[in-house]
Amino acid sequence: MKARDIMECIYRMGNYRDVVVPEFTIDGKRIDAILINTSRKVVRGYEIKTSRPEWKADKKWQGYSTFCDLLYVVCPEGMIQKDEVDSQHGLIWCKMNHDVFYDWKYVKRAKRNDVPIETYYRILELEFPRLAFDSLCVKCKQHTSKHEVRISRVKGWID
Repeated sequence: MKARDIMECIYRMGNYRDVVVPEFTIDGKRIDAILINTSRKVVRGYEIKTSRPEWKADKKWQGYSTFCDLLYVVCPEGMIQKDEVDSQHGLIWCKMNHDVFYDWKYVKRAKRNDVPIETYYRILELEFPRLAFDSLCVKCKQHTSKHEVRISRVKGWID
């Protein structure tokens, strides 16, 4: 399973009030994806791991708790066990069903880390211009670029 397959799982986790932002950067830290719940003002972070060596080598992802209320490691089914993830963070397994549908399973739920509301609004400030532009372009059906797939999945923003 590749990172793009796992990213597809993350897109499917949200609902119409959620906005998925891939490769989000704040204060020099880049996380693979965040999901912003605009009604509950919650930011969920997702760090994608596709191999055991990658998992063992990378420990910087734990610092993403400073801007994520909930932080999950997302990997192919069975690659990481729940006892390998510390008590604060969660674990999600992704798998492909019949080569057409991506499914996920919460192996371990993340504990809520209440990030200050100022951080939430700062994230929205950083992302709002891009998301607003993307949403308008999708509505106008005039935008064709490498981001077209991501843009088509922006949900619940400026409706």
